[in-house]
Amino acid sequence: MKSVSPAIITATLTALVTIGLIALLFMFPVNLDGIFDNDIGLRKNTSSISAKKGFASKGTAAEKTVSAGETAAPMTMDRLNTIITRLDNNVEKPRNGFWRFTVTGATVIVVGDETFDRLRILVGIQSAENLTKDQLMQIAKSNYDTALDARYAISQNILWSMYAHPLKSLGDRQFISAIGQTVNLAISYGDGYSSGGILFEGGDIKDVQRNKMIEDLIKKGLKA
Repeated sequence: MKSVSPAIITATLTALVTIGLIALLFMFPVNLDGIFDNDIGLRKNTSSISAKKGFASKGTAAEKTVSAGETAAPMTMDRLNTIITRLDNNVEKPRNGFWRFTVTGATVIVVGDETFDRLRILVGIQSAENLTKDQLMQIAKSNYDTALDARYAISQNILWSMYAHPLKSLGDRQFISAIGQTVNLAISYGDGYSSGGILFEGGDIKDVQRNKMIEDLIKKGLKA
């Protein structure tokens, strides 16, 4: 009888072990939930991340109301106009899909486009021409953390606070909260760099005021 070479025996055993491991994986599937719940921006579990970063574990009233009671109907230009007019009945509408109005002294621009299903909220802050390296670094850090849904951005040599989102899937409360966050991010530039959407544990009075502004806007914008 011909003896089997050690190489064949090793290859056979390796194949059997591999097949066994694959079978075990199918018998006991690995739960991947939470693998990306870390601090690199891929956040599936917001409450656990908030706890890690020192945010208020219960969130805020404004944050809770954003997802509550949203209409299932797609957002339309008419609904945008109704909500914006409730926030400021002196709103300017120089052309279709363009609104200019005031919230707490800040000039807000909303641009919507049904064809491309996009919406932007803009608040101008200052010229971007003389921004220093440290200021740009702070802007980048804020965009990662305290800006939340709004963002600092530069266009046409202007530093903006802005919010961008698909139009049709935008809810009424979400839209109003986004306006508040964009305004907060603009007026807090140089002092907090916060959209006010989340409160820190033991946060200062300015955090509370920014959050309350969003809550007040939601009540005003949804009022029939």
